[in-house]
Amino acid sequence: AATRVQPRPKNLLASPGLTTMVLILEFLLADVAQDDAVAAALPATLRLLRRRRPVEVASTPVRSRWCGRLTELLRSDCASARHAGIALVVETATQLDEAAFAAHREPWAVTLLSLSTQRSGGDAIRSASAAALTELLAVASRWPVQRRDAAVHAPRLLGALLSMAERPSASATADADVGGCSVEAEVVTSTLKLARVAPHCVRAQRSRLASAVTQILLQPTGGAGAAAEARAAAAIDGEKAQAQRAQAEADAAAKAQLAESKGLCESARSSAARLVATAEEDEAKAGVDEAAAA
Repeated sequence: AATRVQPRPKNLLASPGLTTMVLILEFLLADVAQDDAVAAALPATLRLLRRRRPVEVASTPVRSRWCGRLTELLRSDCASARHAGIALVVETATQLDEAAFAAHREPWAVTLLSLSTQRSGGDAIRSASAAALTELLAVASRWPVQRRDAAVHAPRLLGALLSMAERPSASATADADVGGCSVEAEVVTSTLKLARVAPHCVRAQRSRLASAVTQILLQPTGGAGAAAEARAAAAIDGEKAQAQRAQAEADAAAKAQLAESKGLCESARSSAARLVATAEEDEAKAGVDEAAAA
C-alpha cells in the first residue's frame, strides 16, 4: 500500500528560519518517497523548491537524505520516476554550496551520462538526461575545482548529444508528451550551453557538430523541422540576449562609477571652495582686528 503523505501546515511557507526549511525538505522527502507516485507530486514539489529554496539552508543530514533520494530516483526502474528525478536534480543542484555539490556531483553525473547514452531508454529520457548533465556542468563552473573535476564528462556528453542529433528520424518517434521537435530542439539547446561551459570540448568536434545541427534544421519533416528550427533560433537568441544583458549591466555599472567619481570630484571642489572662502574670511577678519588695534 502507498504511504499516506501528511498534509503540510498552512503556515509552513510563511515561517522563515532553518527549522522551517528542514521541515519543508522533510515533507518533500515524504512526497517523493514512492517511485510510482512521485510524478504526480512533481509540479507542487518543484514549485516549493523554487519558491522557498530549502536546500540552501537545510541541515546537512536532511539535505544528504534528499540528495540521496534523488540519486535513487535517477536509477529507478520506473520511467516517470526517472523523469521526475532529472527535474529535481537540476533544481536542487542550483541550491547547493560547493561542499554539498561536490558530495553528490559524481553519482548524479555518472547516472545522467549513462541515461543519455542508453538508446533503449528512448530519445525523450536521453535528451532530458543530457540537458540535466549540461546544467550540472554549468553549476560546476561556479567553482574552479568543481569545473575541472566535472569537465571529464563533457566529451562523452557531447558524443551523446551528437549521436541524438545525427538520428533525427528516431527523434520523431519520441514520447507523445515530449514530441520529436522538442527532443531535437533540446539537443541543440543543450549543445549550445555545453559550448559555453566546455568550449574546448565542442571545438574539437566542430565539423561533426555543424553537420549534425544542419541535419536537424534541414530535415524534411514539415512542422517538426520548422518547430525545431524555431526552437534552436530561440535558443541562439537567448544566448545573444544574455550576452547583451551582461554588457548592458557592465555599461550601467561603469556609468554609475563614473557618475560617482564625478560626484566625488564636485564634492571635493565644493569643499576646497569653502575652505578657500573660510581662509579669506579669516584673513580679512584678522586684517580688521589689526587695524582696530593700531
